[in-house]
Amino acid sequence: MCEDKKTDSRSQQECQKELEELRERLKDLENEIKKKEEEVREYTSHLQRLQADFDNYKKQM
Repeated sequence: MCEDKKTDSRSQQECQKELEELRERLKDLENEIKKKEEEVREYTSHLQRLQADFDNYKKQM
């Protein structure tokens, strides 16, 4: 990781590059979290429908 003590231009460029890579990684991870949250919503919805169908089936028996 970059340290605040580094002041030469090469180190600053390296820090900038590292910072951009970390920001990109953060963006990728945030997008992955959003996708996983949507999957959870879909599975939860499906499970609720299955539970309702099963409850209706039990009432008919």
